[in-house]
Amino acid sequence: TVTGNAFSVGLATFVVTGGKSGFGTITPGVRLHAYHPTFGDSGYTGTTQTGAVGRWEVNGYAMDVGIASTSPNAFWMQVVNITNLTDRLPIDLNPRGGAVTVAGHAITTAFNVTGAITQSDTLSCTLGLKSDAAGTITGCVTSDRALKKNIVDMPYSNSVIDRLRPRTFDYKRPDRDGGGHHAGFVAQEVLSILPSAVVPAGNKLLGVDSLAITAALVKEVQELRKRVSALEAKP
Repeated sequence: TVTGNAFSVGLATFVVTGGKSGFGTITPGVRLHAYHPTFGDSGYTGTTQTGAVGRWEVNGYAMDVGIASTSPNAFWMQVVNITNLTDRLPIDLNPRGGAVTVAGHAITTAFNVTGAITQSDTLSCTLGLKSDAAGTITGCVTSDRALKKNIVDMPYSNSVIDRLRPRTFDYKRPDRDGGGHHAGFVAQEVLSILPSAVVPAGNKLLGVDSLAITAALVKEVQELRKRVSALEAKP
């Protein structure tokens, strides 16, 4: 059926108006606007998800998009081999909870990845992360001379160790930061004593570089040993 600038076959409608194309809607709001009145087609051939509303296909692979009908009603997209439903990469987006899930469908945290996070860049610890030969990312601290410059001996100040305040504490968010009673330092307290030991640790948060604290402790021990040796050398 052709009505004005709209073409309809059964429940399917296609319209071009004002430089915009609409599928399933006669009032497209953007250049390409697809609308589905329900959660999509649960029996969509060649997809591992339910609620598919669109597909782009090339050389036996397809990128599907849709809306999950289960709670939360997350938008999803995936790349899939449509022959055997393998090589798929599902990504779920929860618009209400602000959550992203990669390679899994259980949206429980703001960013949830099923499997290892990998990188293809050079193996590096510069940002506190490294990757192995397979690209799996793990935490690390580098100490290689090749990555450093302006290397000088750390100055000694006995006031550093005297002023540091070892603390015990509990985290406000044990589900995220770890339960139980912890020991360590408060970054804001360390900042005024040993600024080089305080590093950014997220959005408006600070962390303490344990290696900087260790370096200060080693320097203190070395100076104490010198004094002990000097005292022992006296007749």
